[in-house]
Amino acid sequence: MEDKLTVKFELKDENGFTYTSSSEFQVYSDFGDTTVDLIGQYLNTFLVQCGYPRRDNIFMESLTDDELEAVAYFLEDYRLDKKNKEKNNEED
Repeated sequence: MEDKLTVKFELKDENGFTYTSSSEFQVYSDFGDTTVDLIGQYLNTFLVQCGYPRRDNIFMESLTDDELEAVAYFLEDYRLDKKNKEKNNEED
């Protein structure tokens, strides 16, 4: 029997609301589980509960904080450009 692990997440959103979650679990590597995969699953579940729905598990372990911020800004600009293009096409 492997030791139990505890993971805790806390998020304070832009409106000042604080969300917390703590989970205790075991990693059954004999069944293909990995610690990183399970933490990613718990993180994505937590984000959904906070109002950030995800379509699948995304756990970008290789990104630094600066890279993650750059990705967020890129996606914001990309989505805004796409929305503006769609709006312009509707006006034509």
